Order: sequence, then C-alpha cells, then structure tokens
Amino acid sequence: MRISELVNKVEPFRFEYDGFVLEGEFYKYKTTTPSYAKAALELVPKVPEDGTKEEQTAAQKLRSEAMEKLGAKTLADTIKSWNAEDGNGPLPPSIEVFESLPIPFTEKFLAFLGELRDGQEKKEAAASPSG
Repeated sequence: MRISELVNKVEPFRFEYDGFVLEGEFYKYKTTTPSYAKAALELVPKVPEDGTKEEQTAAQKLRSEAMEKLGAKTLADTIKSWNAEDGNGPLPPSIEVFESLPIPFTEKFLAFLGELRDGQEKKEAAASPSG
C-alpha cells in the first residue's frame, strides 16, 4: 500500500441543500492527517497568558477569526473538484468561496463529507474479512 495513495484518495460526492445540488470529488483523507492538523494549527495565533486584558481580548478575537478561516481552508483543501459557479462561470474551491457561503450550508456540507467518509469506511470494514 502506498501511503500517498491513501492520503490522496478521491471519492465522488453529491450534496443536496435547500434545493441546490453540489457535485464533485473530495479528498477522503487529505485533511484528516495529524501533519495537516499540526500545520493548520500553526497558522492560528496563540493568546498570550501575560499582557493586559485588552491585549488578550484582541488576541482572542484574532484567534477566533483565524479558526473560522481555518475551517474554510480545510473545506477548500478537501474539495478536488465541484460544479459550483457564479455569474462568471466555474468557481474553484477556495477560502474566499467558502467564506461567502451561508454558515448553515458550510456546516452541513462539512458534516456531510465526514458522514460520507465514515459511512464508506464502515462499509469497507464490514466487507473485509476478519483477521
């Protein structure tokens, strides 16, 4: 087994939301590795333990904003291709696109992809012989 093939495994998806259908392919595991999480969390600023209350509040605000952006980045990194478009044509899966979508949509889409991945893993485990 090649580890890179596992990490970069691609699966199709069809997501329906409020009368809209989003189809494409996603990286099943690419954004679920400890190394991806570690690199992503390094982009999130820490809140200093020392400093004034105002400095800590400002740092917490920056941290919260970075965590929101991290969610959009993770979704963008998970999608290989999709049929999303605007008035000018196809849209690439990007942080900017996910930040422009309604939060309920992105939350449900992320949960859908997780369920899709987990459901496929359960089917594959059930189909595998016990060892």
